Amino acid sequence: CLDSRMRLWVLCLLLMVVCSAHTARILAIVPMIAKSHHILFHSVLKSLASKGHHVTSYTTIPLAKPLANYTEILLDNIESTDKSISADQFKVVSNLSPIAFSTILFKEGRRMIEKTFENNKIQELIKSKEHFDLIFLETSFAQEPLLAFGHKFKAPVITLHPFGSFSLINTIIGNPLCLAYVPDFSLAHSNRMTFYERAINSYSI
Repeated sequence: CLDSRMRLWVLCLLLMVVCSAHTARILAIVPMIAKSHHILFHSVLKSLASKGHHVTSYTTIPLAKPLANYTEILLDNIESTDKSISADQFKVVSNLSPIAFSTILFKEGRRMIEKTFENNKIQELIKSKEHFDLIFLETSFAQEPLLAFGHKFKAPVITLHPFGSFSLINTIIGNPLCLAYVPDFSLAHSNRMTFYERAINSYSI
């Protein structure tokens, strides 16, 4: 009799778990034109779709193969770096001074985000009455305006960053800025900087 009651309780608990499980509608907006920034997003979003969640991704670089529960909307008015910047040109840009590099970075970022909001499909999304439970964004490199979609759809935002820890990311997520011994990613300093290098590091950040 005790075994029968125990089995009944276990069955009831299992039914409660099954009934409470549900899938989410997930929105991702990734206008970044550099392919390396999409690797992390693709990995996370594909995993969520494979778990049964419904993913809608506005992207400049689609998946290689279609995936169930995964809808992609191509932001085709934003040019890919594969077409606009060669490897040699990228090396030249990366060797610029921190100030010059940051200026180019944010100038291109602003151009990208303006084109994102000019896109007809994004305009349709803004005017839509869609419902999303969760939003994935990258909110660095001048992409902070995308956070408005969290307010638009009244959904929590998860921001993914393909970079490691550096000043821009630390500022966004609230990590401390250790200027005395952590050099900015754009500098070639070691973690044992001179006073002058620390001054340059602080100025760069």
